Amino acid sequence: MVPNCGLYMRAAIDQRVPGVNTISVAPATSINEKRYIGIRVDIIGLEFAVIFDPRRANPTQLASEGWHFRPTDVSFRSRQRTHWLILTWPAGVPGRVIEMTMSP
Repeated sequence: MVPNCGLYMRAAIDQRVPGVNTISVAPATSINEKRYIGIRVDIIGLEFAVIFDPRRANPTQLASEGWHFRPTDVSFRSRQRTHWLILTWPAGVPGRVIEMTMSP
């Protein structure tokens, strides 16, 4: 397994998910090096990145930008209910819970 390679999710503190059903997909590139490093997916305002080529990736910088590596639990809360997305990873991956509040 290549370090820093895999699924990232960005969810800012107090971010509210819009009630609009939108999906977009785009290449993830390293601007400074002009190379393709993965793919970015936006689903109803939630940002995901799948990084295939993490050369010179800085996990500290990614974390400071709000990216969470390998989230394990994502909850979507509305006034009426809560939905959970549970992701499993190899042994030793620490739990990372992301809680999202759906806008009315």
